[in-house]
Amino acid sequence: APPLKEGARSGADLNRDRLRVFDAKVLKYNASAGESYLGVHRDGSLLTCIVALNDLASYQDGGTFVEPLGRSLRYDRGHVCAHPGVVRHGGQRVTFGVRYVLACFVDRFGTVEHDRALSNEADLLRLSGRYEEAKNWYSFSLAVDKGVGKSEGAWVGLGLVLLQEKKYAEAAAAYRRALLIAPQNTKAWANLGLALAQRGRTLKEGSSPGVAEAFLLDAVSAFERAAALADFETAPLNNLGLLLGELGRHGEATAAFEEGLRRELLDFTPSAERRVTVGDLYANFGVSLCEEGRYMESLAAFESALVQDPLNSNARANAAAVKGFVGAL
Repeated sequence: APPLKEGARSGADLNRDRLRVFDAKVLKYNASAGESYLGVHRDGSLLTCIVALNDLASYQDGGTFVEPLGRSLRYDRGHVCAHPGVVRHGGQRVTFGVRYVLACFVDRFGTVEHDRALSNEADLLRLSGRYEEAKNWYSFSLAVDKGVGKSEGAWVGLGLVLLQEKKYAEAAAAYRRALLIAPQNTKAWANLGLALAQRGRTLKEGSSPGVAEAFLLDAVSAFERAAALADFETAPLNNLGLLLGELGRHGEATAAFEEGLRRELLDFTPSAERRVTVGDLYANFGVSLCEEGRYMESLAAFESALVQDPLNSNARANAAAVKGFVGAL
């Protein structure tokens, strides 16, 4: 079909005799088990086919989010959403019930996507702390991509390495390159916020407080953009709340933490990792409420943090401090 040919990789051979399903998997989106969505991404395939396996009546919301369309497609059992693998897409959050799909990945026989393979190797090196090697492999991936326009993942990975090395200006530049390719990349916006915030803090500690404020305000905008693009992300909201608190904007900080908690608790499952995340949000929420003079609410937030994560020492210390302060009034 012409639309598929236009969206497929440049120069790809779509002769059906050469096409193969090289991978297929059943995906389960469960509203009550902490796996209710899949973030926006690209596939390493020429063509992706997503087959609905159950009825629309089995779940609420959900569907295949297609970034260029700016919306999710909901389709009933037996229907298929087919798109070029390079198109950024994701699984929209299911808010009730369970959604099942069969994802099939099609490519030409013998095809190797070199830029993706190089970027994946760089990711492994980065995660093992071998940053110099990772930077080299990200550079190889970007060189192979040659401006085709699907290399935002390599730019984001390179930015993560630079962020670890505290090269905040270079990290921000890498994230901006990613956003030129994929303007709605949540991870790029969230990490751009981290790079800008750290650069602003560094300048604030030095001799350029005026310049620092501009970076901090840009970081606020980046975190807000990341949080708005993905209604399931909570890390940008946590970072936004912390930064707004540093800037003395405590009412806005409280609202950011509150929204983060709402999102986390929407499909909360009590895994150890999720409990720590929610505990941190409650603890930060409590500090922000305390800054607003809402002491009893802040105490309740600290106690909620300890219910989720009894090892949260900040929440424990702050709860004791608030109890002492309120008792002395």
